Amino acid sequence: MDDPLFERKNTKTNTPAIIYTDIVPGHKLKILAIPKGFGAENMSTLKMLKPSDGKDKVVDFVVETIKKA
Repeated sequence: MDDPLFERKNTKTNTPAIIYTDIVPGHKLKILAIPKGFGAENMSTLKMLKPSDGKDKVVDFVVETIKKA
């Protein structure tokens, strides 16, 4: 079986899934899923801001990008 993590090879089946685990003390289980594919990675954008734009411009840009997505 090909391993995309170690061989950096596209299996063209999106398998196997890459699963990260952290073993911590306790008796609870927390599962966080981040689906990928179907164009999800195409929702990125880039903008050059001036140093003088400040925090408000950054926040405005992030909010506008999320609305467009």
